Amino acid sequence: MAISGVVSGVMSGGGLANLLLGIYPPLSTQYSKWAFSKWPNMIPGVGDLVELAYRGLIDHGTFLAIAAQNGFSKEWAENLYIGGTTFLPPGDYLKLWRRGELSEKDLEAFLLKQRFSLPAIEHIKKATEFFPSPQDLISFAVREVYSPEIVA
Repeated sequence: MAISGVVSGVMSGGGLANLLLGIYPPLSTQYSKWAFSKWPNMIPGVGDLVELAYRGLIDHGTFLAIAAQNGFSKEWAENLYIGGTTFLPPGDYLKLWRRGELSEKDLEAFLLKQRFSLPAIEHIKKATEFFPSPQDLISFAVREVYSPEIVA
């Protein structure tokens, strides 16, 4: 009888504590903060892990180990790591292409990785074509008119 009384008391005390924590959210939040300060067990999410690995704050092995604790296989963790790379803005790729540093195929590959469609890439190419300003056109015309071949 005494054992059942103790078990009943513990169960009702635990039930009462759970009830109070559920009814009064600030108490639940405070309890969670206290519990995590005593027994820290949170690990960073995979996005934070990728950032930490790229900044050199954790090594690649630690990245893979914590990604596994988050439930990611090595293959998926590697894909997420590779996916964390940053691309240049599309305008910079277009400048490189216009300067002859990138082939048209490479330009399309980079822009497709940034989720541009092929028709959108064609529109971007057209939209970024160079057209001289009116002042430049006048300067070109004046230079042309006063060139030695024309004057003679």
